[in-house]
Amino acid sequence: PWNQASIEGSNSIFSRKFWHRERYTSVEMIDQRLPLFNKSYQQYHGYEPPVRGTRRKTPFVPMVYFIRKVYQDEQSKQAYIEILKEKITLPKSYIGMFVLAQWNLNRDTLTVIYESDQQAIIVKELNFKLNPKTRELGGSLSFVT
Repeated sequence: PWNQASIEGSNSIFSRKFWHRERYTSVEMIDQRLPLFNKSYQQYHGYEPPVRGTRRKTPFVPMVYFIRKVYQDEQSKQAYIEILKEKITLPKSYIGMFVLAQWNLNRDTLTVIYESDQQAIIVKELNFKLNPKTRELGGSLSFVT
């Protein structure tokens, strides 16, 4: 769990086949030999760069997904999940279950989905804008509107 095998494997190959193969005396020497190593490494792995210029058939819609366990509020006894410091109430039958929340950033909507027998069930759909309390905290989901 402490490393990524494909990255560690690449590092090992780089070390054996390039870095320790000869003594480099300058950055220029490294720059000169590195393209050949990269090309042979890509050929060995069968890498082909992605085709450029292909267009999406549908426009990109920015989404953020959250997996949340449904809890019961100790005082109100309501079922809820918390998304970005916002408490979202749900039917009590979902207490203890996990749900998927899908935040559509274009429409500012949040859809809470539960899966049963490989069928997606929409539990709740609501308008959902970034909570001002979250904006105050800073971080990657903080932005100015």
